[in-house]
Amino acid sequence: MAALSRSLEYGRLKSKAVSARNYRVAFRSQSGLAFQANQSFTIELAQLQRSYLDLNCMYLQFEIEHASGASVGMLDYSAYSIFNRITVSSAAGAVLEDTNYLNVYNAMLLQSMVSEEYQKGYGKTIGHAGRPGTAFGIDIPAAGSKTTICLPMLTGLATASRQLPLDVAAPLRFTFYIDDFKKFLVRKVENTALSDIKITNPRLIANITELSESTQVLLDQSLSQMSYNLNYSGIVSTQATRTATGAGTYVANLAFRNSSMNKIALIIQSQGRNSTTGQKNEMNHSISNRSTGGVQEISYFINGQRFPQNKMDVTHGFSEIWSENVLADRVLMDPTHHSSLNFSSVQANPGTGANAAQTLRNSIPENNRNFECIKGEHTNTPTNVDHYLGNDGTGGNKYGTFFSQLSLETFKSNMDGESIFSGVNCLGSTLQCELVFSGDNDFALDLYWFATVDKILSLDPVTRSWIVSD
Repeated sequence: MAALSRSLEYGRLKSKAVSARNYRVAFRSQSGLAFQANQSFTIELAQLQRSYLDLNCMYLQFEIEHASGASVGMLDYSAYSIFNRITVSSAAGAVLEDTNYLNVYNAMLLQSMVSEEYQKGYGKTIGHAGRPGTAFGIDIPAAGSKTTICLPMLTGLATASRQLPLDVAAPLRFTFYIDDFKKFLVRKVENTALSDIKITNPRLIANITELSESTQVLLDQSLSQMSYNLNYSGIVSTQATRTATGAGTYVANLAFRNSSMNKIALIIQSQGRNSTTGQKNEMNHSISNRSTGGVQEISYFINGQRFPQNKMDVTHGFSEIWSENVLADRVLMDPTHHSSLNFSSVQANPGTGANAAQTLRNSIPENNRNFECIKGEHTNTPTNVDHYLGNDGTGGNKYGTFFSQLSLETFKSNMDGESIFSGVNCLGSTLQCELVFSGDNDFALDLYWFATVDKILSLDPVTRSWIVSD
């Protein structure tokens, strides 16, 4: 049957939206106004009739400064590094979301999804310094000199497919946990110890749509006795360590129990970046500095079945790992996709010879190859571009961005949208990760796994209480 191009459908016009109004609101902390490292604060949403909150357009806003003294530290990559855990619960006590090591995950997520141009522009809003060739976050102001940070919510309920009803029996609560400042800060100057930070006046900024009474009646009639259901992607995590045993196979049991696991991410970090010896733990990018750890093969087992069927191989380069990464993010065929995984910088010591071509070559930015970094560990305070080399073959391995993702969905097409979920069911299953290491691994490792899972948040129309299904 022949059909007209939409460019010739002159009768197709926009429909007018239902009667409603939209306004912005700030939900403030209920547990105080000022917070420091290793503390937490809770923000509770409101109970409002005929009102719906847009979870996709919500951000955390706060002011930050040193708790005392001068400016001695800078953020590790961005202000996302500050919060190592976020929980979402109802005021009645039910926990809906609880994600640990979230700062490690968010650093990976940002570097795999945004460009250096983004960092130089919008980056300072989220606490990134926007300095090409480095993972510097902004300098923390001295005590009494604040700067404002705005962090869009990136994971969990922020990915929900519908707006959140606020006419509930018990409103949702978001609790943010602040990590140790020696982990999310990096020393600006050697021999000048870091000091704690202070966060003041944290608030969630969100847009709310309030329906008219007649519009709410129409919505209620369309639902009848059905629940308000919201699909979203949850993040669950687990962690393990591997001692410095050199080459060999390492198998970890992963405590993931979900009905639809879409993808799984692996992050490897050298334990030396958090050394308590001398100044070292204050000089490293403890949150964002990732490495290969000398891994050569990666695969997973679910009830004895290997995923993928052939192990992901790093022996002859990183092409397969990177292809699986972008496939898991559904951007394999997207030529506009950005990342900032490999820094670039002008060589620190350009040649001084008379050869014009050699002089020009030394003036062109080099690829630091951070994604290939084996160890990822600073030995002193970062002061020049050499301290951000990944794997340049001349003693780099100071800062890395490596990570591995694997899609577990049966249908990986972007066309499916939210119409189906097709992840692997691992309820009651034994889930393992098998890693094969080369002899380059002579140092202890921290290993993190993050699984993206399908979840449904439902509001019972009778009790007006929240239920999560996964």
